[in-house]
Amino acid sequence: MSENIKKESYFKNSTKKLLRNKLATIALIILVIELVIIIGAPFFTNYDPAKQSLQERLLPPSLSEQPLEDYQGEPIRDEEGNVKYSKFHLLGTDNFGRDIWTRIIYGGRISLTVGFAAILLGMTVGVMAGLFSAYYPKVDAVVMRIMDIMFSFPGILLAMLIVAMLGTSLRNVTLAISIWSIPTFARLVRGEALSVKQNDYIKAIKSVGAGDLRIIFIHILPNCVAPIVVYSTMRMATAILSIASLSYLGIGAQPPLSEWGTMVAAGRDYMFDAPHMIVVPGVAIIVTMLCFNILGDVLRDILDPNLSDNF
Repeated sequence: MSENIKKESYFKNSTKKLLRNKLATIALIILVIELVIIIGAPFFTNYDPAKQSLQERLLPPSLSEQPLEDYQGEPIRDEEGNVKYSKFHLLGTDNFGRDIWTRIIYGGRISLTVGFAAILLGMTVGVMAGLFSAYYPKVDAVVMRIMDIMFSFPGILLAMLIVAMLGTSLRNVTLAISIWSIPTFARLVRGEALSVKQNDYIKAIKSVGAGDLRIIFIHILPNCVAPIVVYSTMRMATAILSIASLSYLGIGAQPPLSEWGTMVAAGRDYMFDAPHMIVVPGVAIIVTMLCFNILGDVLRDILDPNLSDNF
């Protein structure tokens, strides 16, 4: 009972410290709003992200309907001679007349889903590798050498190599980013677990006959949660950028999927005629990354016992 109360009070105190930081609160609110819009996409747009309307191509952002023009800049008229107007497009349209607001929402689904899945998979494998390496010296000698080899490859190049070997698909992109995340999780958890393993209470638990798995998962792993949470949050920002980078290079999400990186890539040829095609998805990537980085930074300060006194 007292243990549950301690955990509850610790969670409440951490939450209060997080909300006390105005920048972190703003970042959290933005991410929550983003998730709500992405999950409830059909309620926030009436357009199909893949539906084309060439008469409405390259329309700038607007709060009202706009007169349609042909390729020569002349107004398009109906049979009665009246000027035709476009439908309402808050963030404008792309080179195929697709609504950019709609594509941003559905593109966010891809970016965040792949990011969460990649981090979860990389975290699971990395945490297991780090725990068993810290507890078993013979395992450590093998696993850490494998991690050293993985560290020798620049992250994005490693992801590109994996996708090139396995083929272009979102599943392979998720796998590539998760593999890229494994060595850092493993090193992080190994270092924390080695420190916890030296504590007297671990030796006492072992002396009364507790099994290895019980010690690893019940007594060592909970003490590694704080750095795992912090790194996972900050790694999410890197994962989103990685997904966008791979899609921009043509080896991530493939058209007509509306991933943020593919949207930036599609806007390269229209950088001066329709800058909103690059600016809008670029801002989405930057804002999302910034929010995750801010949250990770504040969580590190809160969960680190040496820094938490400053809050």
